[in-house]
Amino acid sequence: MAMHQIKFPVMAVRETVQPARLADVRDAASSEVARIAEDFETPDDDVRPFLLLGNDEGVHSITPTFPADVSLPFDQQLALFIEQIGPMILSQREATCAAFVVTVWTAPGGAQGQGPRASDRPDKQEAVTVMLADALGTEETLLAAVARHRFKPATVGEFRVLSHRVQPQVAKSFRRGFLGFG
Repeated sequence: MAMHQIKFPVMAVRETVQPARLADVRDAASSEVARIAEDFETPDDDVRPFLLLGNDEGVHSITPTFPADVSLPFDQQLALFIEQIGPMILSQREATCAAFVVTVWTAPGGAQGQGPRASDRPDKQEAVTVMLADALGTEETLLAAVARHRFKPATVGEFRVLSHRVQPQVAKSFRRGFLGFG
């Protein structure tokens, strides 16, 4: 069995005089998505999943780079990032707040738990979601629509608050990281 190296460089996004707060991470997430979208050159360009963490030194961005020859499907890579890599980095960096950013499919009516998945519906809409949390238990999910254009790069709309919760698996991973159990 071959060993693969997963790279996850940590890049400082914002340095702060005081420890980073959830608002700093929220602002950094919005700015990072806008920065990434500015670099779109084709209709198929996308926002790759990434993690932002806030600690005493500021806000930092982590985007894992999986080798191209890894036979893991994308959803398994994403689960590995959320459930294993994220909590480990949050613990190591002594994070007090974090954001997980990923592109998702949405559909009118939201996630009611009934009927087909949003990705299987003809009325689906692509969006970027930002799930934020801090060590004190505050949670928030933001959503911005992605517009695909036939002959020009995709564009990302304005973020709006979707809810004051995050997906349970992301919340669990954040808590593990904040408590030092990564």
